Amino acid sequence: MSEHFSGRPKPLIQIMRDAEDPKGGATLAELSQFIQEAERAGIDPRTPVLVRVGFSGQIKKLQTGGRSR
Repeated sequence: MSEHFSGRPKPLIQIMRDAEDPKGGATLAELSQFIQEAERAGIDPRTPVLVRVGFSGQIKKLQTGGRSR
């Protein structure tokens, strides 16, 4: 039976990460942890990522979400 008709929608999963230093921006390690967490949660890699940036272009917050696979 197709998942569409199974009557059970897959859960919506949200992954969020704030930069430890919002003024300086997220580090490569923080970006890597964000990606690993999303992969472990089963979020489709084609899911868009929302990014909040500061005036200097530094990454302050990352967020993504989607249905698990």
